[in-house]
Amino acid sequence: VWEAHENNSNVSEIMSSDGLVYQGTGEIGYPDVDGSNVVFVADGKIMAKISGSVKTIDDLGRSDILPHISGDNVVYANYIFSLNTNTKKLFYGSDFMTVGSDISGDWAIVYGRSNFGKSIYIYAMNINTGAAKSVWSADVGQYVTFDSINIDGNLIAWACDGTGYTYNLVTEQMTTYSVDHGTLDSLVVGGGKLLWGITNNGAYEIYMGDAPSATQSYVEVTLYNTGGHDSGICTLLIEDSQGNKLGYDANYHHYNEIPNAVIISEGGTYSYRLFGSGYHYNVISTDNGKYTLKIRHFGATRGDSMLQVNADNITISKNEVHQYIVDWSKLANHISGAVQINIDSNGDGTFDKTVTSDSGNINEDTLNSGSSGNLGFLTSSMGLILIAIIILLVIVVVVLAVKKKK
Repeated sequence: VWEAHENNSNVSEIMSSDGLVYQGTGEIGYPDVDGSNVVFVADGKIMAKISGSVKTIDDLGRSDILPHISGDNVVYANYIFSLNTNTKKLFYGSDFMTVGSDISGDWAIVYGRSNFGKSIYIYAMNINTGAAKSVWSADVGQYVTFDSINIDGNLIAWACDGTGYTYNLVTEQMTTYSVDHGTLDSLVVGGGKLLWGITNNGAYEIYMGDAPSATQSYVEVTLYNTGGHDSGICTLLIEDSQGNKLGYDANYHHYNEIPNAVIISEGGTYSYRLFGSGYHYNVISTDNGKYTLKIRHFGATRGDSMLQVNADNITISKNEVHQYIVDWSKLANHISGAVQINIDSNGDGTFDKTVTSDSGNINEDTLNSGSSGNLGFLTSSMGLILIAIIILLVIVVVVLAVKKKK
């Protein structure tokens, strides 16, 4: 996607590889693209071409606001606009000192000046969970600001006053960069790579290399309709392949044994961020009611799509346990058995029923399908049982034949 101007006219255009996106005679610019969706500024308005149609998202009356798009969300200044709900919300303070923002996957960042202009800052927020953090700030001179800044997946990269920085939002690791020749003017991250822009003796040089450390994919798990500290109708207890636990059991005993797990609190709802794979997610009921469980897998970069298991408005009885096991590779390819749900109807530790799905959309019909665990055992063992009966009959026939001969 790019901005163009017709020769000898005041007509401006936003173009893409698919052709003309928008044309006008006013001030147009700052395009960004994600897939076939494009956002840009036209005459002070934040515009977007979504599913082939151009619409106005917001009118700030300013042509210097840079919009960015990732998936179903657009950020501009310190606002996030949801294309799904057609609503916007403020995600950081006042926009008076905001310089700009960016978005990638589930993270949005905003950057600008604070402390009456004496400091510059970077602030990040998870747009799905609401978790927020201050990434970086520095006391600077009046004319010092960001030379470049962007985000890709979990990694933020920026340059300021000749120094480069990267920050991993998941591991919370910061790395600092400097150059031994010329001046570092920009540092940009994308797809696990870094681009360095260096001014050297009047010439501009661009170098590309690996990002400081590979960004990590991770899983976030949230159980809704449970109240503070999972003290509603059910609790969430996660187990890894080593037997370590995270969350609350049926007696509200708290476990925090899984290495590197992160607990995120948002308005009384608790989410758990996990790295690696092989987890069992146990919803344990303490009363009759309903729950919603979201298990979301986020890739390492903007190019990786998010995979999600959404068990929506599921009925559960007192003492019942629903155990979810997810194979993300199968889910990405809609292969049978991608999601397995084991059901313990009375909390005695034995699963009575197992159902599977090739989709992440789990509802009441999904759980009502499948067969009883005990019946399944009988079915799988029927062949062995028949073989045993045949062998027994053969033995009886042989014995009788021998006796008759004698």
